[in-house]
Amino acid sequence: GGQDMPRSKRNRAVSLTKVKPKTRDAKAQLIENVREAVDSYSLVVVLSYENMRSALFKDVRIRFRDARFFLGRNKAMQVALGRTPEEEYRDNLRHVASLLEGSTALCCTNAPLDEVRAYFEAFSAPDFAKAGAVASRSVRLEAGPLEEWPVTMAERLRKLGMNVDIDDGTLVLAEAYDAAVEGQPITVNQAKMLEHLGAKLVEFRITPVAAWSNGSFEQLESLSL
Repeated sequence: GGQDMPRSKRNRAVSLTKVKPKTRDAKAQLIENVREAVDSYSLVVVLSYENMRSALFKDVRIRFRDARFFLGRNKAMQVALGRTPEEEYRDNLRHVASLLEGSTALCCTNAPLDEVRAYFEAFSAPDFAKAGAVASRSVRLEAGPLEEWPVTMAERLRKLGMNVDIDDGTLVLAEAYDAAVEGQPITVNQAKMLEHLGAKLVEFRITPVAAWSNGSFEQLESLSL
């Protein structure tokens, strides 16, 4: 095999890479990107979201094609903006940083605030609930014939906990079945059942909660906890 590197060179290489690789770089890069966006755009908006769906968020990115969105790295974004008057990257950005907790995102854009608010007020995308989500309403199937489903579904429905029989070529539900109970977490089986029923119980929503522009900060709406 090849010879070991001379000791002096090896030591020098090590001393240059004392910072933890990769993760450190990604964080530093993000901090730089956030600060660059704050400098390049006229408006910074804090967005709060519920039931994030990446596929649906693509529509938002397309609508604000020229904007930059940052989400999923709250701690690093707080560092980029600064959390105290001494640390803050620009005046009053500490107020923006303090809101970056939980399901929040930053949007840096040149669009006017009114336009951003109007878009998100109207933005709402219904979707199927995932297991564990709390049901926003009840969905119950009453006992009786299930004519809209083929008898070949019988086994699958039984697996989902439905008490079904086949009577004269028709599926019959022997007892009422709750596919969702308002206020209760949805089970894995219920989530599958709701998809069969085409019942979308959650809404992917985005709410602008604060805006920052050229040193002035404005709270738009309290974060719904």
